[in-house]
Formats: sequence, C-alpha cells, structure tokens
Amino acid sequence: YDTRLNGQDHVPIYFREWNAAKIPRGLYFKNSDSTPYRLDFLFDIPNGPDGWSALVYNQDMTNFIGQRTPTNPKENHDPDHAARSEKDYDSMIGMTWSKNKIGALAFGQSSPTIGFETSSGAATAPTIRSDKEKLKYCHDIDKGEDLPPVKLSGTVNSTNKQVNYVKLYYLIDNPTIPTADTQRKSLGQVQINEHELTSWAKFDNLQITDEDDLKTLATRESQGHSIYIYGIDDQGYQSNIVEIKVLPNVNVTIHYKCGNDPIKSDNYFLKAEGDSYNLNDTDYAPKSIVSNGIHYKLSPNQTNLIGTVTTGLKEITIQYDVADGMAITQVPKLDFGKILLLPKPKYYNIVTQTDDLQIKATNSLAWKLSMSADPFYRVTENNQLDKADSLDGLLYYHRLNKDSVLPNNPVPINTEPKEVSNSGDVASASETLGNTTTTNFRNVWWERDQDKHLKQVSGPLLLPPSSLRHPQATYHSTVTWTLDNVPN
Repeated sequence: YDTRLNGQDHVPIYFREWNAAKIPRGLYFKNSDSTPYRLDFLFDIPNGPDGWSALVYNQDMTNFIGQRTPTNPKENHDPDHAARSEKDYDSMIGMTWSKNKIGALAFGQSSPTIGFETSSGAATAPTIRSDKEKLKYCHDIDKGEDLPPVKLSGTVNSTNKQVNYVKLYYLIDNPTIPTADTQRKSLGQVQINEHELTSWAKFDNLQITDEDDLKTLATRESQGHSIYIYGIDDQGYQSNIVEIKVLPNVNVTIHYKCGNDPIKSDNYFLKAEGDSYNLNDTDYAPKSIVSNGIHYKLSPNQTNLIGTVTTGLKEITIQYDVADGMAITQVPKLDFGKILLLPKPKYYNIVTQTDDLQIKATNSLAWKLSMSADPFYRVTENNQLDKADSLDGLLYYHRLNKDSVLPNNPVPINTEPKEVSNSGDVASASETLGNTTTTNFRNVWWERDQDKHLKQVSGPLLLPPSSLRHPQATYHSTVTWTLDNVPN
C-alpha cells in the first residue's frame, strides 16, 4: 500500500494502540502539523492480515511474512512512535495473509472475506482510545438483579494547541452521530493540558447511567451490542469513533430428564459469551429429585455440566436415574352415592371414582399397603365439617380374592391402619417398564363383566349405620393410605 498525503510521498508511519498481547493493532500515517489529515489502518480484526509492517516503497516482498513488529527488532513499537527509523524515505505499508487462512477451494466455493479497516480524519481533531475492546454486561432483569452503571476508561489526545478540553459522548448500537447537541448522550469532559503526539489524557470515571440504555445492553441478543465513544473538542473538531463490543448474553435452558421423560420444570442461567460454567454441586443440578413420588438421582459421568458459554449453547439436558424406592403417586376421591338406611344394612359399592390409587416401585421392591379413615362428618351448608355429628366404622376394604364374590369378609377400616393389599396380591394387575413397576388399583378394584360393564370386584365398601338418628346430609371422611417396605 503506497502512502501519499497531500502530494507527499515521504509520509512517516506510526504504530497504533496495543491489543491485549501488547502488539500494535495497526498503523497510521500523517504529515507534519501543517497537513491536517491522517489515515489509520486497523489490522487487528477478524480475517485481518497475519503479518504487516512499515516498508520502503517498492521494496521486494518475495519473502515478506510481516511479524507485526518493528522493522528493527531493537526498536520499540509503542503507540504513536515511528514504525521505521529512517527519517526520509518513500513509505509503504505491506500486508500478507497466510495460505491456511484462505485454503484450497473446491469448484464452486468462494474464498473467505479478508481485508483491513481504514479511517481518515483531520490531524488536528482529537483522537480517542478505549482501554477495552470488549466488555461484559450480564445482569438478569427477570430475577430482579440491579443494572449497575457501565464504567468506561481510556485516553484522549489532541495535538491542536488551541484545544483545552474534549467532551465525550456515547452511542448504543448505532454509530450515527446526531447533529443536534440535545440528542447527544454525554459521558463527561476530559481536560487537555499537553498537545504532543505522545501525550494522552486519561479518563477512567465516566459512566453510562441511563436506565433504558442499560436495559438495552442487558438484553439477550445473539450478536451482543456495541458502545461507540466519540468526542468533540472546544474548537468544534470531532474525534474518531471507538467501538467497544458488549459480549452477547446467552440464556441457557436446563432440562431435567429421566431418559426422554421430563421430571422437573425447566430452569435457566444467564451468562455472557465466553463465561465458564460449572453446574456441579449447585441448585442447577440437584443430586436428587422427587417427582410424582418417584425418587431420582443424578446420573454419573455427565460431561455437559462444565463448559464455556457460546452463542450456540441454547440448552443443557441433565440426566437422572430412578433411585431405589417406592411411593404412592396418586390417591382417589370416592363417592358412594345416596345411601338408604334400611332395617337390614347392606354394603354399598363405589359409585364414582375420581383419580386412581397408584403405586410406583423400583427394582422389584416388595411393599404392603395399609388403609385408615377418620369418622364420617356431616358437611354443613357453608361446606364445613360438623364434627359433633359423626359416623364411625362405615368403611370396609375387600381384598382381592378370585375364589370369592363380593362381599366376603371385608376388612373393617377405622383410625388404625389395616393392611389391605401388597405387591404380591396385585402383581398381575401391575406393569413394569425398565426398573419401575406401576400398580394402578383401578385395574384391581374393577373389571368388566360379559356385557362389558364395569363392576367392582374388590376395594373400599361402605356399610351404612342401622340407626336413623342422623339427618339426611352429605357426609365426608378422609382416608389415609400408608405404604411400607416388605423385606425380601
């Protein structure tokens, strides 16, 4: 790249600011103070040149590799210092891209985009540099986290001896500078006391505090956001625009599954791109979960609990195994309908059953089921239980017995638990999937007759009292089902 400014070929070339590796991000050239222009080259960008250097014009570049370092290894490459030691030469900037960056192309393929960025400006205008190229601003508004101010730091330079201060402003996402002062978003003012090329006034206490702008920066965007800083000095000259990338905030959904079945509501965490995460020993990955009465334990050797957040990380599925155990996962509501108090009482079957009595057990655990019940209390008009009007000993349980017909010696149920069933009695009515056995007592209590009508063959019964002392009303009893392990 042959340098030329205002008809001058002998243009001094200077290093730009350092990147994080203390390597200049590029070069710029400018004439003497009497020529009010400069041209910047930014190479420290994606697909920028792998090597570059300040050279003498028309220099042989056959073996040029460019190391992003001074021509003479003994020279420093501090920002704003000359990139070559020669005082009088026709200057040139050389750049090179490695073969492996472009690579061999198959038929029909296009080469990747390579290049560099340039910007021109008045040499008498101020120059701004930021201490940061990127920053994180990750705060979860949905969880009530506060949005703290964004602190910005950097330096300002002006070689115009008439300048006393530079006012700094910022933009969010859109680098278009407003023309009206009332539309500018102010950061503050930086005093300029020295005007040498290497004299930089530092700012480190400027902040973005606008609530709407902070909410914008905290939003979850796949590409993140940009903060642009620019300045205008007291002579009206406008500076360059500095971009600070705000890293994307990534919302990662966490699923909890046993196989393909969800066992817990989804959770999530919010982190910035590049953040590490470790879900081990946190509430995000509990060691055990109880869902619908089933105890699950965290599956071992899961590799996705530790990693680095990328914009492509949308979800993490944490796997669980069923732990040894048993539980009542559902209980029924039973209605025995309208009861007639006859001189000779008879057992009443269930008229309406809402929900089921369901038991789940893992790894063939044996169990026994007991039943107890409170007295029946009259339900008042305001839907309260009148415990002064109670009926005892009305419930019975007929155990499954294929050699008998209901009713046959049903077990009386009262406030003391009585065994009414066990895993051996109902094995034929149970289903096993994997290592989990599910027993649904609807399959135990009911069966279809030859006319396909459901009839009750076992389970809870009601024997009404013989006394006529109780008023006609609705009566309610609470049943307690108790599950116990049976040692093998």
